[in-house]
This record gives sequence, structure tokens and C-alpha cells, in this order.
Amino acid sequence: GAKYVVIGHSERRDYHHETDAQVAKKAQQAQANGLVPIVCVGEKLDVREKGEHVAYTLAQLKGSLSGVGADVVVAYEPVWAIGTGRTPDNGQIAEVHGAIRDALTARFADGNDFRLLYGGSVKPGNAAEIFAIPNVNGALVGGASLKAADFAPIVAAGVAVGLLGGCVTTDHRHPQLRQVQRKRLGLGRDEVGGRGQPARGLHQFGLRDPDAVLHHLHRDRRRARVAGQRRRHPHPVGNVGHR
Repeated sequence: GAKYVVIGHSERRDYHHETDAQVAKKAQQAQANGLVPIVCVGEKLDVREKGEHVAYTLAQLKGSLSGVGADVVVAYEPVWAIGTGRTPDNGQIAEVHGAIRDALTARFADGNDFRLLYGGSVKPGNAAEIFAIPNVNGALVGGASLKAADFAPIVAAGVAVGLLGGCVTTDHRHPQLRQVQRKRLGLGRDEVGGRGQPARGLHQFGLRDPDAVLHHLHRDRRRARVAGQRRRHPHPVGNVGHR
């Protein structure tokens, strides 16, 4: 079954008018039912331009974690960077992630161990640079996870700096890469990474570089196609079944 659930995403907050209190209750319920909530926080452009982004995000964080236990992941997603191609510079990301870290350590005894993910136009061209920023422990990846050619380099960048387990795809339309991640890493159905499993890198399975990830994607896709043909045709058709 699933291990993680994304809660408080900006689209839920905006389009469904979810409040911090509602996000906190959802996170509590997730934990009560054995799920690790990934709680999203982040400011809109007008807040950023007023210079109120840190105070806004910390207030959002405080309200969204009210009554929530320590088994939680926090994702900072500046709303103005989601799907726009715009990305905060390294200093801007470091500023907010540092403030979030300080808030977590002030509240939780193990606040330094919390995973802080960055989300918002994470791409192959900027992933390595983002992962090198202090207090960035991974990425919450949306649109770039739709194409293996885009997502594989992001995974590889995370592996290169020891962040495997911090890269999470939020898009349910990317089943093939998720299947490869699960199978090769021995993870649960919806678990892309495992807390406390940093040593289980992709290199252990020959998947350190993007080409290897793509190879396994295409191979598994072929196998799935063959399996589907076998289900439709109990007897081998043509060369199917003679691999």
C-alpha cells in the first residue's frame, strides 16, 4: 500500500480553500492510519514581492503542523514557481529552507532530521544545483516526472549527492518510472524513497545514471506489453512467449 500522502498542496489550498487547520487535521489522520504526510507550504508572488514570504511560510507551517507528530515531511513550494518555469535563486531557497529548519528544530527534538523538499519547476538542468543548497533534502517533482528523459536526470542528481529517498514524484500519471523505482529499490507501492534507507542507492541496482534508468523503463514497458498480450492470447502469438 501507500506510505506517503501529499497534503496541503497549493492547488488544494487555492481551489478548494483548504485552511491550515484542515491541512493539520488531514495530516493527523494520515499519521493515525500509518501514512507519512508530505505537508506543502509556500507563498504566492504578491507575498514574495512584499518581502513577507518567510513570515507567511512559517505561519502556514505552524498552522499546518498543529497537533501533527514528528513523522512528517515538509515541502516548500513557492506557488509562483509551480509549473511556470520560474525558479527562486539559490539564496531565496536557502533562506526559506533555513527558516523552516529553525522552526522545526525549535518545535521537535529531532527537527534536524526532518526531510525538507523543494518543489517548483525542478528540472534536469537545475536539480543538482538545488540539491546542493543547505537544508534541501530532496525534491517534490510534478511536471518533470511525466517524461522519463526529464525525470531520470533528476533522480541521478539526487543519487549523486546522497539524497535518494528525497525525490518524490507527485504525478500519478507516471506509473512506469514509479514501478521501476519500487521494484529496483524494493519499496512499497507508492513509496519512492524510504526514511532511514539512505544507503540503498540506485547504483546498487545499476541505475546510477539516467541512461540506465531509461533502459529499465523501456525493458519493463516491453515486458508489460508482452504480459498483456499473453493475457489476451493464452497461446503464444508470433514470437510472443519465446523471449
